[in-house]
Amino acid sequence: WPVCSRGKKGNTAQGLCDMAGNVREWVADCYHEGYDGAPKNNAPRKSCTGRTAGQRVNRGGGWLSAAPYLRTTSRFAYKPGDRSVDLGFRCAKSL
Repeated sequence: WPVCSRGKKGNTAQGLCDMAGNVREWVADCYHEGYDGAPKNNAPRKSCTGRTAGQRVNRGGGWLSAAPYLRTTSRFAYKPGDRSVDLGFRCAKSL
């Protein structure tokens, strides 16, 4: 599909489009098993301690992912130096 070609059906409430698929995305959060103790203001979780210290979150599914993982709620722990053909990032622009 061409970028943003799905109209309202593919957009979020904030007007963003094409937010899932193609690559699993790096995010700023340190990995934790769950959401207990996570910031309440949607800020990144920067405390990297415990069993998963040094691991960061990547979200969603990429072109290589199995169907159950093609969701923005899928999250996995990777070390910052880890590489994969379907792991990347999305460019963003502030308005």
